[in-house]
Amino acid sequence: MAPATQSISLDGGGSLKLHEASIMENPTQDPSGLTDTEALYEAIRDVNSLAQEGFLQVAALASLVALRLESGIQYAWQLEELRYALQVIRSRSLDARSCILCIAQDSGCFDDAEVGR
Repeated sequence: MAPATQSISLDGGGSLKLHEASIMENPTQDPSGLTDTEALYEAIRDVNSLAQEGFLQVAALASLVALRLESGIQYAWQLEELRYALQVIRSRSLDARSCILCIAQDSGCFDDAEVGR
């Protein structure tokens, strides 16, 4: 049986009420109900999903940029399209990196001092 904490308070009518709250038996379990191992597994699964999606998007955009370069640039608007596509690639890469870093930090894998490495 889990240890309990008891407290006494007054209700609105002036009567005493006894409150009892149990403390989690498993100290490695967080409030969400996941064990450390389950939380780490979930974080790895989330990171993999974010990485796969981000890499596929970047690869698709990079392929389009390569096709445009191979077909030649004849008009200024085509160069502008390339510039925009490269900005999107950069932005998507940074977004994926940020999301992955947040998941890794939330899971306790490393701290802010290690992010810049």
